[in-house]
Amino acid sequence: IEENNPDYKVWAQPLWEPPSGEIESLLFCLQAAIGSIIIGFIFGNWYGGKKAKKQQ
Repeated sequence: IEENNPDYKVWAQPLWEPPSGEIESLLFCLQAAIGSIIIGFIFGNWYGGKKAKKQQ
């Protein structure tokens, strides 16, 4: 960003920086896995609800 706009001023700082790139990758993977589980749960309930209504 500073290469494109030398007048840019940083307005936010990270609360915590992981000690290494591997830990940062691990946290990203955990976040993706948790998000996938939540989305799968929502779609599973939606699909299961539709299927249960058809059987009635």
